[in-house]
Amino acid sequence: MRTIYLQPCPPAAYGDEIFKQWVAACFEEIQLASLEEIAAIAQDFTITGYTETRTLDASTATATDVANVLCTLILDLQRHGQHRTV
Repeated sequence: MRTIYLQPCPPAAYGDEIFKQWVAACFEEIQLASLEEIAAIAQDFTITGYTETRTLDASTATATDVANVLCTLILDLQRHGQHRTV
């Protein structure tokens, strides 16, 4: 979530309607700050030493199998899809 900046609370003399509008604007700002782009988050990861794979049999998977799928998923997120480039 990114840093948010909220406007100061309006004085009580401005009335309930202005206060309600301010509260709604604050909630909207919080909601917008929560909508991060997953590809941007994935860019912070560096992955090495894996084999790209998109198949995982959970009943027989080894730690290496799980790591390969996880690394492939992160790479796909960085590419914005499995058929795009980084």
